Amino acid sequence: MKAIMRKDRQPYPNPINVISDEVLENGMVVGVKGFAENGERELYKVGKFAEGDIAAIVDCSVLMYDPRYDERDFELKAGERGRVEYLGHGDVYTISNALLPEGLVVGDKLNPDTENLGKYVKADEGIFLVRRIDLDFETQPSTMIEVILHA
Repeated sequence: MKAIMRKDRQPYPNPINVISDEVLENGMVVGVKGFAENGERELYKVGKFAEGDIAAIVDCSVLMYDPRYDERDFELKAGERGRVEYLGHGDVYTISNALLPEGLVVGDKLNPDTENLGKYVKADEGIFLVRRIDLDFETQPSTMIEVILHA
C-alpha cells in the first residue's frame, strides 16, 4: 500500500511540474533542486531534501482507469513527470503515518528528513506543526500537519 495524502486547507495552491530519479508517493516532502536539465520549460528536478532546497509536497493527480486500483496503489515512477506543491503558510495536510516518525503528539514540529527520501523528522524549529494525531484517512493511519513557515 502506498502513502496517500489529503489537502485539508490550501487556499493558494502553487503546483509545479517535476521529475525525479527515484519513485515518489503522494504526501512525501521533497527538495526542489532547480530546473531539470532536459531542455523542457518549467520542469523541475526533485529529490531527497538537502540544505538550500525549497521544500515541497508530492501531490500527483491519481487518475486510474482500472477499477482494480485506487489512490493507495499510486506511485510516481522514476523519470515520469508529476506534480508537487510549494508550501504555503497555513496549508494543512493529512499525511500517512508511513512518512512520519513514531510517537508524535499534538504540537510537535517537523522538518523534511535529510537522510530518507520523502520522510519527516521531529525538530525544535520545524516548518510543520502536528495538529491532530490518530486519524484514519481512507483506512490509512494518518496525522494532520500544518505548514508554519513564519513561526
